[in-house]
Amino acid sequence: MNDEFCSQHYDNCGFFGTGASDRFKLIEKESAEYHQVKKLLKSGWKHRKKNTPVVHAIYKVMWPLHMLDPYLKYR
Repeated sequence: MNDEFCSQHYDNCGFFGTGASDRFKLIEKESAEYHQVKKLLKSGWKHRKKNTPVVHAIYKVMWPLHMLDPYLKYR
């Protein structure tokens, strides 16, 4: 499957059916995905009187298949 949140997607192999702590995948700082998410945070920041937070790490959350199935069926 091409859906990045699907349990059968190659990025998610090993994340489904394991412990809750295994469902967080660290996004490498050198990756395009990391820079894209960081850019989205900065461009979407709406608090004029607050500084944009410093990004230390970004994690991708892998959903357990039993929670993802209803969404995929709905979509």
